[in-house]
Amino acid sequence: MKEYILALLIIIGGCKSTQKTSKSIENKQAEIEIAISDVEIAFNIKNISEEEFSILNPRKLSMQKFEDSNWQNLKILICPCDAPCNAPEEIGVVKPGSAYMIVWNKKESWCGKRTEHGVRETVETIASSGKYRFTIMLEKNGKSVEIVKEFEIK
Repeated sequence: MKEYILALLIIIGGCKSTQKTSKSIENKQAEIEIAISDVEIAFNIKNISEEEFSILNPRKLSMQKFEDSNWQNLKILICPCDAPCNAPEEIGVVKPGSAYMIVWNKKESWCGKRTEHGVRETVETIASSGKYRFTIMLEKNGKSVEIVKEFEIK
């Protein structure tokens, strides 16, 4: 009985160790460099692995601001309200040693009231100073991993 319990503990302990190693390898797939200017923020996602990966929904920005001790989602429209526009690309492929750039104009945007022409106005506000984070989803070999990068606007 003792041998059975010891074998079970070794197996369980071995699985936990493998999961931690796997997670650390996945987090070393990409590096994100951030360049902040007066009008925009560029996120340069570099593939530092030896295999290509995909960025899922790269044009649908997932940005949050830290306010009142919580992360608050920012509203960022892909297209102006009620305007026809092409659907954004769903996948951005990044080959080893290459990079993929995503640019944010530092504006939060949402749809406001309807105008006299029946179209909703696009309301925009410039991001204020504070702590932010940018989140992307990478997919490699059928597995998805979320990468979060924090930054500050002064």
